[in-house]
Amino acid sequence: MSDSRISAQTFPLSFGLRDKFVLRTAATAIIVASLAVFIDRHLVGATSPLFWDLPVYVAAVEAHAHGLSPYDHEALMAFGAPREFYFTSPPVISWALRLVAVSPLRPFFSEAVIVTHLFAMIALPLALASLFIGRGIARIALGFGAYLMMFTTAGITSLGAANNGTLLYAAIILAAIPGFRRDKWALFHTAVFVAAIFKPFYVTFWILPVLAHGFAWRQVLIGSIGNVLVAACYLFSYRSDTAEFAQWLVNLHEQIVTLGHTGINIFGAVTQRAGSHLPTFAPYAAQACFVLLMCINMLQMRCRGHVRWALLIIVAVFINPRLMPYDVAVTSIPVVALASTMVMRRFSPDVRLVAATFIFTAITMLSYRTIDVLSASVLFPTVVFFVMVAAARVSQSTTSSGLADYPRASTDREYLTRSDYPVLPTSR
Repeated sequence: MSDSRISAQTFPLSFGLRDKFVLRTAATAIIVASLAVFIDRHLVGATSPLFWDLPVYVAAVEAHAHGLSPYDHEALMAFGAPREFYFTSPPVISWALRLVAVSPLRPFFSEAVIVTHLFAMIALPLALASLFIGRGIARIALGFGAYLMMFTTAGITSLGAANNGTLLYAAIILAAIPGFRRDKWALFHTAVFVAAIFKPFYVTFWILPVLAHGFAWRQVLIGSIGNVLVAACYLFSYRSDTAEFAQWLVNLHEQIVTLGHTGINIFGAVTQRAGSHLPTFAPYAAQACFVLLMCINMLQMRCRGHVRWALLIIVAVFINPRLMPYDVAVTSIPVVALASTMVMRRFSPDVRLVAATFIFTAITMLSYRTIDVLSASVLFPTVVFFVMVAAARVSQSTTSSGLADYPRASTDREYLTRSDYPVLPTSR
């Protein structure tokens, strides 16, 4: 390492073996806990339905096959969709499902959705874990456990939901890896564009290529073009069928406002508490202030590499005012990676990674069936913002230049340690 103030000390082999034992034991424990939660929730006793968003997609295809609109809630329920779920995908996605309805895929559509969802549930945490907490079976397993259990078992909820958001996030993160490691962003731009056609808030991920390696004006231009193309798609769908577009907006209002599915973010927290004494713009103003604070903190950080990438992913997700469990689950591994740079800083990377995983899993579990003040909409953004601020302080003090160095993951035989040793691996 270039900074002369950073000294390295090699631990004896016994320390390395002990810490590897701690890592493997912790990874096994959190995976077993995840399985226990999944079994309790979906297989034993009063179970929740598995893949509960799937009937909406299947009903939309069947509605098209019978010449009906999936935005007609009564028609959607006639083909098996639950009463509390509306079809809220944009008209462009409805057109795609209309093609499915007249294709040979229709009889196998449900199975195809399940297979792609399970692939995404494996690929997404695998990509995040290998990117942010290192390689090796134990570290990958610990990352999977963090993804499944953090934020009140958000990953397990994502598995049970089978929402298309999980697949879209998997595509974005997998496509971002060449951009992070080799500054190749073409596939990433395509993935974000497609995802934004499904849900417009995915355009926030265009901050990744802009800031991943400093500030890239060329990526600002490409991202701007992408935003224009996304807007053009929505405008085209509006001009093509104004009535269908209006019904889509009505369904969004029913799902979010009437049924109160405002999500787990500051917007949702204020909306749920906003009585008649608060103006209607209060939730939007609160969310805007939170996003502004996150962006200011991120831009002040003099960091690079994996810490910068983790921060960008967290900000891109939390800009969305209506976070759902499959959204917030994406930030679990980046949050653990950032937190591991702050906790128990005189211990080895493996021990610090275990500590960060269990501490922040326990903290975010406080919103599970507990008092209202600790609701997820309050607790989750607070925890994330605390981690971001603390990571900013660590990044400022790590080296004399203010730029954090991120050494490679340790081996079984030795560790490099110092009081400010971050866990995150270096770019290769």
